[in-house]
Amino acid sequence: PHYLSLKDALPIFFVGLNSLTNLNLAYNRIDMVPNKTFLGLESIEFLSLSHNLMQYPNFSLSGLSRLKYLDLSKNLITKLPLSFTDDLDSLALHTKEDNISLDMSNNDILCNCENKDFIEWALITKNDKILFMHDDKTLCINKDSIRVQFTNVNLGDIERECRGEIFYIAITVGVTLPISFLLFGSIVYAYRKRWWFRYQWFLGQQLWRSYKNQESFHVTYQY
Repeated sequence: PHYLSLKDALPIFFVGLNSLTNLNLAYNRIDMVPNKTFLGLESIEFLSLSHNLMQYPNFSLSGLSRLKYLDLSKNLITKLPLSFTDDLDSLALHTKEDNISLDMSNNDILCNCENKDFIEWALITKNDKILFMHDDKTLCINKDSIRVQFTNVNLGDIERECRGEIFYIAITVGVTLPISFLLFGSIVYAYRKRWWFRYQWFLGQQLWRSYKNQESFHVTYQY
């Protein structure tokens, strides 16, 4: 079978399709979409990228003012970048439609400190016109690698996890910085005193030779 690749898509990829309302790119093994791929598709209402291999969709949605349904289901998505969620909020704010439906079901969304901004956006701060579809199939993976329903995620647990990571980092920095400074200071001191150390080494060798010579003399004399 032949699959559509968008890796090298130019900004003019869909130019001239101003009246296109439905674009289905499902089942194409797409793992990335260039930023301006959908530039000019101002009439698009339904956009499907489901059943692909995307992990981090970072393409622009700017100008898709009639978008009603965005299908990102059954990919490998772990999170949506801030630029993507900003685009969705902007579309929802200026859309000519009642709502924008977003399908992110059957993905590998992370519910941990690393993904806190996206979780917070999805649960609290997103525009009310953005509706998540198939809540029962929209799962996320918590810090214990357990899949939980996205709507049941406790943002407070994630915030506590973040505070724990910050505390761990602070402790690590607090311990390693003094050791690093001490080691660096020792190296600088040793470098600045290198001639003194060499002189002390020289004196020690001289004393040792003198001691050995004296010992040899005493042995000969007793004989």
